[in-house]
Amino acid sequence: GTIAHPPRSADHGAYRLREIWPDEQVFMDADFEESSLLNTMQAIASTLLEHGMPLKALPLLNVYKHLSTDVCRSIAHSFAADVLKSEALTLAGQPHHAVGVVFATYAGDDLPSDRLQLPLADASAEPPPPPEAPPPFYAHLPFDAEANAAALSALSALSVPPRLSARVGTPLMLRAELCRAQLLLSLVQRAPSPLGAATEPKVEAKGKKEPPKKGAPPPAAEPEGDEAILEAVEKLLDASEEQLQRTDEERALKLQNADDKGADDVDAADAVDTAALSAPTPESLVAVACRAKLLRAALCRRRGMLSLSVAVIREAMAAAAAATLREAR
Repeated sequence: GTIAHPPRSADHGAYRLREIWPDEQVFMDADFEESSLLNTMQAIASTLLEHGMPLKALPLLNVYKHLSTDVCRSIAHSFAADVLKSEALTLAGQPHHAVGVVFATYAGDDLPSDRLQLPLADASAEPPPPPEAPPPFYAHLPFDAEANAAALSALSALSVPPRLSARVGTPLMLRAELCRAQLLLSLVQRAPSPLGAATEPKVEAKGKKEPPKKGAPPPAAEPEGDEAILEAVEKLLDASEEQLQRTDEERALKLQNADDKGADDVDAADAVDTAALSAPTPESLVAVACRAKLLRAALCRRRGMLSLSVAVIREAMAAAAAATLREAR
């Protein structure tokens, strides 16, 4: 009901659902297949995002996060819910909430523990200190404002924790990296200054400028503002595509080794890979590759390289068509 939960879809950005109905466990005695329920919710949320309806996806993603984390305790689905929510917030124009969700996703702050709730192996060891709070991002200020510098720097420098990558798998981790690239790219596409804000004209200092010394190379201009973020996005896309290629090669080698053992082993390997959400299946790898191509096309378009943007989109369409033909065979 609307008494316990936000009545508007836009208010679900900073909301974390803890219970469906106050003081009641709705799914306590429910008879359902956990994997089917979570897979269905993920598919519906992804479809809403693909069709440009992020506000309609936000309430569903909160339910998806609650069920995957608090009820079913699925690490992969809980992580997927965070990634999809950061993407929805980016598309919905709520970058301040999206930045916070991305920081929490990479830190693994809201992932479920194991189903049995077992204590740590070394119970006498002191718990690690809590991580420092990430710097905030202020949406009412331009992205290149001094108050947002710390958040942008931390967002660009985020790295994939090895323990987290091992728990959620390569496809989901690559999806998170691409969502981070999409968020950074969306920030530089916003207006450079608030509406109605006046910019002070630059006043050149009086006096003659010192000419550069003969034979000295010109000083290297460091990227500023949006160009620095665009370079960070480009490096992020390059690293993601390299990781994607390595994962594809490893999977092909695995299937080739299984093929040498017999067709039954190949079918069993495919069944195991397909059953896991975080397993690198051909469909997931192609989907991630196409998303990376589309983000690179948006990057080229942002830099004014329209012909290169069209070429990248054609590559994505060709890869998707080739994958469809392979599945048809």
